[in-house]
Amino acid sequence: MMFILYYLLIGLTIMFLLDMHLLIYTKQIEFELKEKIEYDTFTRIFIIVVWPAALFIIIKNLPW
Repeated sequence: MMFILYYLLIGLTIMFLLDMHLLIYTKQIEFELKEKIEYDTFTRIFIIVVWPAALFIIIKNLPW
């Protein structure tokens, strides 16, 4: 039972950090992509549940 709680807590933390990143860099991201960026409720829940895949995609796309 604690495993599920930790899993969801990590997902919530990652989603919070992504939201803060979006809040800070919204204008720069929208300027580069030339489209409005926002998360809907489905996207937030999806990332909270499947955060290992989301984390893999984020790490894979970092400019190393």
